[in-house]
Amino acid sequence: MLYLWAACAALGGAYHHWYRGNAAADDVRHLAREEGQPARLRGVVDSQPTIARGSGDNPLRSFEKKETTRFVLRVTAAQDLANRSWHSASGLVQVNATGAMDAITAATR
Repeated sequence: MLYLWAACAALGGAYHHWYRGNAAADDVRHLAREEGQPARLRGVVDSQPTIARGSGDNPLRSFEKKETTRFVLRVTAAQDLANRSWHSASGLVQVNATGAMDAITAATR
């Protein structure tokens, strides 16, 4: 029974490794760098935007907290900033933007 459980754990670990490491050639994770860099992406809003209201004038805060909007973007294209050409891309990106973006809504499927 111990060997059966060990085999199940090993199979689960192998599947997890394959699932996490198997990315398409045009996946946006290949654009990410450790030092950070700007990116210009096109896509469809995949999740309903969440607006976090700012703190306003609060005496318990040293700095005022600004309003932010958070949503998930399903990427369809990425721009190469060196030559300004667009190429197809895929993947999901979580966007955190400053300000309340009330006009953005999630796409319907």
